[in-house]
Amino acid sequence: MHVLGKIRFETTLADGFSIGNTATSPHVVYDGVNGELIAYKLRTQNFSTSATNISYFSGGVVEFKNDAYIRAYQKPFLITRAYTYTGTPAGMILDNTIDNGVPVPANYKILSAKLSGTEVAYISATGGGQFSGNTMMGTATSSNSRLLVVADTANTSGISVRQSIYTTGKNLLEISNAAGTPISRFDHSGRLIINKSIGALLPPYIMATRDVATVPSFGSNIPMVFIQPGGLDQAGIIVRALSGQYMTSYLQDWQTSSSVSIMRIMSDGKLGLGISMPSAQLHTSGTVRFAGLTNDNTQARVIVSDASGNLSYRDVSTIGGSGSISGTNNYLAKYSGTTSIGNSIIYDNGTSVGIGTTNVTESGFKLYVESGIRTRKVKVDMATWADHVFEPGYRLLSLQEVEAYINKNKHLPDVPSANTVEKEGLDLGNNQALLLQKIEELTLYLIEQDKTLKQKEEKIEELTRKMSSVEQRLMQLEKASLIKP
Repeated sequence: MHVLGKIRFETTLADGFSIGNTATSPHVVYDGVNGELIAYKLRTQNFSTSATNISYFSGGVVEFKNDAYIRAYQKPFLITRAYTYTGTPAGMILDNTIDNGVPVPANYKILSAKLSGTEVAYISATGGGQFSGNTMMGTATSSNSRLLVVADTANTSGISVRQSIYTTGKNLLEISNAAGTPISRFDHSGRLIINKSIGALLPPYIMATRDVATVPSFGSNIPMVFIQPGGLDQAGIIVRALSGQYMTSYLQDWQTSSSVSIMRIMSDGKLGLGISMPSAQLHTSGTVRFAGLTNDNTQARVIVSDASGNLSYRDVSTIGGSGSISGTNNYLAKYSGTTSIGNSIIYDNGTSVGIGTTNVTESGFKLYVESGIRTRKVKVDMATWADHVFEPGYRLLSLQEVEAYINKNKHLPDVPSANTVEKEGLDLGNNQALLLQKIEELTLYLIEQDKTLKQKEEKIEELTRKMSSVEQRLMQLEKASLIKP
């Protein structure tokens, strides 16, 4: 132990010291004035102190061998520096000099502080240290934190972490879990990096809120960052450009997984959606949709665009130079020439559509057309068809019954009358099925007629054969009568 001041030993045990006068023995010299001892060398195994006698040692070297120790009773062991220093400005120096070039062990400690034999703090050979309890700096107030740093007006910061050499891949500050695996760190550039691959760490990884009790339950939609302003907060996030910032720099840049910019806010406030260098306050390369707009027929301005997609508004009266816009509710608009927009012939009341007519109130129909439709092809979906006529149980009216019905009603059975068609119109699908039904009935009639004709033909052939046989018999009888005398 090397002390550039006074050491006070309180003891009543003379044998606590080993003193000799030889060249190799400890040397003790009295100053002759204050009864103080000037100790050049003091070699001892152990010595104790008490509160009755005081011994003073000034200067020199105090050496302790093997497991020697200093024990203080009743009062703490106190080392003070009473004079103005010269040389090294320190009250106490712990110089662990290793003699004879012996290598320093890896676990060597310059200082080890123990309580009842249990180590609570130490300083390692490389200048590192460890405290097993809570540590406070800048305050004497106890804390539940392992490290509490309180800065005052004389401090520019509470904690400052500085690299002696800028080294890529080295971290300024690292936070690990119980297993020692890093979960977040400030890298060599001061960037905060959070390792979300650690299973015990759940998002949000960054949270900013004035009231932790009001943090919502995110369910399955857990964000990476959660910001909840409140109280005196005027904004959740403020991004401010530096004075003289380049117009081509940007405040925010949102990208896809392939580093393609999908939303970028430039330093001059321009917003680009799918555009890396927006040239307008809002610049997009995709579609734009406005939902929830209100209908206000009193407004007279419309949105127009040039060939590059730049939007402007203009008064409707200026469309086409000196044209105008007019129209009636429920009519689709039609652009007439180059001067005006008016009604088309298409009427839409929200339920049905009429072309050339507004009479679209009959239920069950969506399209009404006045004056006819001309087309090359019409296809009607049908749920039933007329093949039931050929089923065995189908009752086919006799021709006599059909004739009686026609004489009475002036139209075929099951076919609508002329008055009905005139009033209600004609269902093309049902009418086609009905016509097919009548064709199939006619086919059955023809089959029956064919069967009857064949039966009659067979009967005629049979009668013809019989007549031929009778004629032959008559001819034979006539010949026989002529032969007789």
